[in-house]
Amino acid sequence: MLLNPAKTEAILFGTRAQREKMSTSGGVDVAGSVVPFCEKVKLLSVTLDACLNIDRHVTEVIRSCTYHTRALRHVRPLLTLEAAKMVSHGIVTARLD
Repeated sequence: MLLNPAKTEAILFGTRAQREKMSTSGGVDVAGSVVPFCEKVKLLSVTLDACLNIDRHVTEVIRSCTYHTRALRHVRPLLTLEAAKMVSHGIVTARLD
């Protein structure tokens, strides 16, 4: 398998003090390609930051739920109240799961 440097991300996990001890300016050399360190990565739809803090992930889930429930307003007049509740519940639950 070949590494695609344009799609590969590296992250250094640890406390702020631990990460300050490490040099993150160059990145990681993998198979002759330098992969730079990122502040956050997305893995299996979960956003991980260098401190393993969940705040960014929660913010992105909330943003996604808000976007899709707001998009529901375009078809809301065509749905019954019960159908609209069911669709919005499905939208939010799918993103929380």
